[in-house]
Amino acid sequence: ANEFLLCAFVADLLKLHSPSTIRNILSGLRAWHLSYNAELPRSDRILTIARARLQYPQSQQPRRPITISMLSALARDLNLLDARDIAVLSCALTAFWGVCRLGELLPSSEHDSLAKFPTLTDLSFDPNDNATICLPWTKTTKWAQAVTFLSPQKDPVDPIKAIRFHTKFNHLQPNSHLFMFKTNNSLRPLTKKVFLDRCQEIWTPLEFPVTTGHSFRIGGASHLLAAGVEPNVVRMLGRWNSDSFLRYWRNKQ
Repeated sequence: ANEFLLCAFVADLLKLHSPSTIRNILSGLRAWHLSYNAELPRSDRILTIARARLQYPQSQQPRRPITISMLSALARDLNLLDARDIAVLSCALTAFWGVCRLGELLPSSEHDSLAKFPTLTDLSFDPNDNATICLPWTKTTKWAQAVTFLSPQKDPVDPIKAIRFHTKFNHLQPNSHLFMFKTNNSLRPLTKKVFLDRCQEIWTPLEFPVTTGHSFRIGGASHLLAAGVEPNVVRMLGRWNSDSFLRYWRNKQ
């Protein structure tokens, strides 16, 4: 068994077993390998995942991830002739595929300074239609800036198509906050509360779980890991400084 397979196996065990039980299972698996003169990989990643449940009190469940099904519901049920809804979809797909913290993209209120958040100038495309967004401020780098990457995906959850449509429909100016939307003759910044409330208006009737802003980052990492993207690539995309993100491997999409 290779490291990738073992990480997925341990992540699946976490749904039903405690870390101590998982250690016993791994010991048995190692003994089985040794009986056939084969070596079972040891790695810090496997241990990180095995310890994941210890980070949560028994009474507290880990935050739920955003899933592709939830994003598809947004794309289907938001009004894509409405300026605000167009901004909401663009931000949702950017946060998910860019593995972003919502606080790196949206202010808490309209009165917050927008200097911390990307503008239209911070968005660029390469010849293959991949996009990069320069983040002026992040939780870990502070004002040292960071970059998040977006690549084309299948409809209806393609972030490139959504962000191109949003910036054109809402007539963003170069210095406009990236997720502003037009109201009458002015532009208003999309805020975290307005964004999350609108998402829940779509998801609640469909019986999707209540989520938080961080659920987009969790969902993006979970989806990429489940799709077989190398952990080092996911770590780079999400700008993690450690392997702590591997605990998201236990979430099913």
